[in-house]
Amino acid sequence: MNSQYRKKWIPYKLNELGSVGRGRSRHRPRNAPELYGGDYPFIQTAEVTASEFYITSYSRTYSELGLAQSKMWNKDTLCIVNAGENTA
Repeated sequence: MNSQYRKKWIPYKLNELGSVGRGRSRHRPRNAPELYGGDYPFIQTAEVTASEFYITSYSRTYSELGLAQSKMWNKDTLCIVNAGENTA
């Protein structure tokens, strides 16, 4: 990083800027078809990786049952992926 910027930046911990949380999924969703097909976006690593700034598309949706075992995030939530995309 350029030192001119480093001098101007104030370092913060993430929890000083907002809430920190993680998604939760009790099932491996691909093995439970009843969790799919509803109105709730099921955002996966590939969709986060493909987005430039906002996630504007997704390939799957959760049903009510799927949402119940997962987590709904507010609009404009910053999404940081901590798992690799399966490229196999």
